[in-house]
Amino acid sequence: MTSPDLLEKLAAYVPMPVVQAIYRRPYSLTEPKTHRFPAAVLYTDISGFTPLSELLGQAGPTGAEELTQLINQYFTQMIQIIQAYQGQVVKFSGDALTVLFFVDEIFIELAVRWAGDCVLVIQ
Repeated sequence: MTSPDLLEKLAAYVPMPVVQAIYRRPYSLTEPKTHRFPAAVLYTDISGFTPLSELLGQAGPTGAEELTQLINQYFTQMIQIIQAYQGQVVKFSGDALTVLFFVDEIFIELAVRWAGDCVLVIQ
């Protein structure tokens, strides 16, 4: 049985759909599991991140600290915007985010609208 405390801790490290699936069926998996659902998907990436990271990397530890601070501030702002539009970040890939906007199948247009509105604010 999975405790609420464990699920809360897990939610900080894995996508919410995974946490919800564990909550609904808290047994150990012995093989891979798949699940299909309707959603709009948004991929974001920081333009010019690689040259910036290379430039700050030349500054040594100070540059690395500054880069870490910048990326943390960026992700914090992006996540707040994404959540305001009902999105859930499901993956971080360097300077990129993968975001899902979940809905019931009959409301897929709404998920696309949320994603579109969200990306306009992010831009």
